[in-house]
Amino acid sequence: MFPLSQALRQQIKQHPEWRQLSKDHLKRFFVEANVRQQIVHLQQTSLFQSAKRQRSLEIFGCIYDLKTGILDLLSDENGEVTL
Repeated sequence: MFPLSQALRQQIKQHPEWRQLSKDHLKRFFVEANVRQQIVHLQQTSLFQSAKRQRSLEIFGCIYDLKTGILDLLSDENGEVTL
């Protein structure tokens, strides 16, 4: 399991275009990285592993925008919503 700081460093290395992002887009970039890291963390827990063995179970990453009221489902690199 990676601490969040390591996960963010990994995201920065993989996406050098972050330097050109506006302040709002940069915030979104880091929020998404955080949500994705938390999904990885949850999938590794014994509780999730146990529940998944007993039934079909998926985790979805979402970001709620307080200004617009919109809930965005994050997708993976293939465009799939489930992470």
